[in-house]
Amino acid sequence: MVGREGVSEAILAAVANAHAFEELIKVRILDTCDGDRKQVARELAEKSGSALVQVLGRTLLLYTPDPEDPQIKLPSQSSS
Repeated sequence: MVGREGVSEAILAAVANAHAFEELIKVRILDTCDGDRKQVARELAEKSGSALVQVLGRTLLLYTPDPEDPQIKLPSQSSS
């Protein structure tokens, strides 16, 4: 959850830890977070090296493929 501190080192560490176990994670932006939710989502995605998949209300989805065995293929990554 992103709260009053915004995109902090602790949040980035938590995102990295979550991505160690899951490719797709949900992050909640609390009402106490300053700034526009979409801007916070873009900042978090950029700083964490994740792809911003969706912002729905105050919840966002971040994706980072597993380096060894990706389970999810984004349309731009699929070979046609």
